[in-house]
Amino acid sequence: MEEEVRGLRLRAPFASHAHYIRTIKSGAEDYLLDLFVESIPEGGTVVDVGAHIGLFTLLAARAVGPGGRVIAIEPNPQTRSLLQENLVLNGLEERVTVLGVAVSAERQRAVLHVNEEGFLSNLFSTEDGCESEVEVECVPLDELLVDWAPIDVMKLDVEGAEVSALRGAAGVIATSPEITLFCELNPGTLERAGLSTGDLLAALDDLGFHARAIDERSHALVPVEQARFDRPFVDLLAKRAPGHRAS
Repeated sequence: MEEEVRGLRLRAPFASHAHYIRTIKSGAEDYLLDLFVESIPEGGTVVDVGAHIGLFTLLAARAVGPGGRVIAIEPNPQTRSLLQENLVLNGLEERVTVLGVAVSAERQRAVLHVNEEGFLSNLFSTEDGCESEVEVECVPLDELLVDWAPIDVMKLDVEGAEVSALRGAAGVIATSPEITLFCELNPGTLERAGLSTGDLLAALDDLGFHARAIDERSHALVPVEQARFDRPFVDLLAKRAPGHRAS
């Protein structure tokens, strides 16, 4: 099955992928997608952590143009294969570096839990129907991105591992003074990792960022405490707090 989203072609062979595409085409994430693309400068560098089948990676590759670069990080081998197919399908593979690792605060081996179609994967639980296991390498973003800083835009969607990912990215974030962060806030996946919403907000605050929730209904950025969880998660946009300077 192949679908078109925002002028991009996406292979979505399984029912779960097709449902994801239908959700996107219904407008459920229109404001998020608009903000993401608008944040990307031509010729810039974008990091997509948890790239899935590649929608955000493709949007970023198109936005940075031939002089820019996108680093797509996806540890799930089934999903990563689809991501790479979708890059070729859209003729954007030359602008994207795909890395098949997970991210964390420190280098280690871990088990990635994956569901039957490869659509869902996480490091912490089988509660979403994740039945198979894949051993993956976890690497701090500071190690992965050492040759690509400064970063202009980073998207984090790692099913509860956002806090660990941020802690492992302190160096590259410090050397990226204009960076914009997009980060999923999902209380359920954070809880499975032994963390809370407060832990994620504290991790962002420790790095000098002020986060606001992306409200799809009002097409506005709102305080996180006013976020409406129409789905199990809400997306955050984080910028450096006023008066904070990258070290």
